[in-house]
Amino acid sequence: LDVFRSTKRAILFSTDVLARGIDVLDIDWVLQYDFPKLSKLYVHRSGRAGRIGKSLILLTNEESAYIQFLENQEKVVLEESEFGGLTTEKALKIKEKIQQMASEDRKFLELGTAAFVSFIESYNRHDTQIVCKVKDLDIVGLANSFGLIRFPKI
Repeated sequence: LDVFRSTKRAILFSTDVLARGIDVLDIDWVLQYDFPKLSKLYVHRSGRAGRIGKSLILLTNEESAYIQFLENQEKVVLEESEFGGLTTEKALKIKEKIQQMASEDRKFLELGTAAFVSFIESYNRHDTQIVCKVKDLDIVGLANSFGLIRFPKI
């Protein structure tokens, strides 16, 4: 964390451990890959950057109900934005590259498998299950995005 703080330009990947109690100044943007286990933690994850409108959360079409859920539960208003520049063709090339890496590097595949299992388990335990259900996920597409060649036991 000290190296991150002292670096002029950097990207910090983190888990929810950093969402509360650790103060990092001068964060330009917070990008949330998935929603937190508890909706009240959304604000903590976003921090100062979120309070000035510099926080993004990636949601699929099936997860769009989270926007209204968060507004109802936490009085947080999210605005929908479209990704510019990420075409279907580019996304397909990224997916193919991830799958190629997984087929050539066993450790990469193992990490992808562990991340996929962790994601599904976490998704199944969040407080938004009434609006965002595991059964509504594109499980095959999700598994592909983690580089999986076949489904692991969950």
